[in-house]
Amino acid sequence: MLIKRLNDLPIRDKLMISYFIILALALSIFGAFAFERASIVIKQQVQASTQQTIMQAKNNLQSYMRDVENVLMEIHVNNTVQDILREPQPDNGFLLNRDVKTLESTILGADIFRKKTTSIQLFAFNKPDYPSVNFGDSIFSSDGVEDAGWFIHTIEMGGGIYWYIDGQYICSARLIVDVSNSRHLLGVVRAKVDISQFLSGVGNIKIGQTGKVFLIDQDRIIADRNSALTRTLSGDSEFFSTVYNGSKGSLFKMLNGDEYLIIYDELINPQVKLVGAVPTLELIENIGIIRNALFLIGAISLIIAFLSSVFISYKISAPIYALADRMKNFDSDHYTKVPVYSNDEIGEIYNSFNKMLERIQQLIDEVNEQSRKEKEAEMKALQAQINPHFLYNTLDSINWLAIKAGDDEISLMVNSLANFLRFSLNKGKEFISIANELEQVKSYITIQKFRFKNKFDIVYQIDKEVLSYTIIKLTLQPLVENAINHGFDGIDYEGLIEIKACKDDGYIHLQVTDNGKGADIDSLNKMLLDAGGEAMNDMGYGIRNVNERIKLYFGEDCGLYFEDSQYGGITANIKVRAVLFGQMEES
Repeated sequence: MLIKRLNDLPIRDKLMISYFIILALALSIFGAFAFERASIVIKQQVQASTQQTIMQAKNNLQSYMRDVENVLMEIHVNNTVQDILREPQPDNGFLLNRDVKTLESTILGADIFRKKTTSIQLFAFNKPDYPSVNFGDSIFSSDGVEDAGWFIHTIEMGGGIYWYIDGQYICSARLIVDVSNSRHLLGVVRAKVDISQFLSGVGNIKIGQTGKVFLIDQDRIIADRNSALTRTLSGDSEFFSTVYNGSKGSLFKMLNGDEYLIIYDELINPQVKLVGAVPTLELIENIGIIRNALFLIGAISLIIAFLSSVFISYKISAPIYALADRMKNFDSDHYTKVPVYSNDEIGEIYNSFNKMLERIQQLIDEVNEQSRKEKEAEMKALQAQINPHFLYNTLDSINWLAIKAGDDEISLMVNSLANFLRFSLNKGKEFISIANELEQVKSYITIQKFRFKNKFDIVYQIDKEVLSYTIIKLTLQPLVENAINHGFDGIDYEGLIEIKACKDDGYIHLQVTDNGKGADIDSLNKMLLDAGGEAMNDMGYGIRNVNERIKLYFGEDCGLYFEDSQYGGITANIKVRAVLFGQMEES
């Protein structure tokens, strides 16, 4: 019902509606694509910016860690520390206590100005009478910690810094080696830094409005565990498995109904990572502005598109309405020509209408001198010769009569014949696109299939790239006609025609192959070169004409030749230069 109503609309309204729909669809597709691309780009930029923020936080923390390592290095190379630890343990209690106090004063003084550490502890080797870990403040005997994991790892580091997390403290430890004898181990010094103090270095770094920066270690969050975000992440095993899958990276994750951007990077070792998390909406607020701007632009564009479609449809349809009105009110006693204002297709229709009026007037003048019967016969003969448009209109009328009568076969044949004639005439031009040449062949095949009762079939293998290139009209059709009339004559099996087209090294190659009864290939190729020694039949004239026209317009290196086909028939090979349609000038 809707389609019928649309068909009944005036052409002006059809044009207006079609223009508006096309423009609306184009704007919608472009707007959706632009918004999607903008969202992706903004997310990528936000992700990169957030990664830079986490990298800055990491650099700040690593700078803090270097300060702590410098404190440990100062203690390691301190002459007092080296001298006391190098000497054997005093037997005198007074002297032993003096050494302990001196060491305490030295290690505390190492960080008195920077105040980077919460506490510093020194564990001396071969000092069994030094305070045990349960009773001392900062100087201890190593006897009580030799089995501790951190102590063992520090020894294994051989002078390197071992970082680890112990509860709410981040700790660093290093081996104290005799500077005068690197094989002589003197002790271990360890610094503890409160996690909150450690993270204070990144406190001024913001990620959005509510973003969090925290540390994780061994599948647990060790800082800022009281926020709703970190409480949610603490029980998310998928989060930890993703973060520990690589040294650093990022991911988008849904938490409590909101999407979060999570950035992570290795800080101390693969188990200790610095993590930043922020709601995505806080970072992509500009997307909403872009969306609103696109909606506004789209609305304005639709208004302009509607007004433009109204103007264009009226501009295009006005001449058609004028001609239709003239034809509807046509008076056989007055043959007033309509003025022509353009050289486009509508102008051609106007010219054709004026020519038709001239011819009708001429016919009337002639038939007035003859009998009524002669007048009618001559009138029909002359009208049939008016121009191709009259022929197309006549075939179109036959087509509609066939459709109205329900005879689809006649309708199909009439349409095929009209298309065949249209491409054959080609507005008097010699060149045609390969796409249109193939369409003419298809129309010809449709007619021939009715004639031969589907005795043959056809297969197309066309490279889409060649469709926009140039060929001479009526190049393929004679070859297809020869295959049908000569190749399939007398065969008792289903015929097959295969048409191929491709582009290679500046040339277009076309093939027409059949499975017919075959022919003398040498005679066919000789016929193309010299018609004098052969009895030229319709087939000979047709193929020689195709070959000569190709060589005339495309050069002597192009043309037509035959060879045996793989199906038992013959293959006609065509080679032309690859020239885009519209770039070939006719001589």
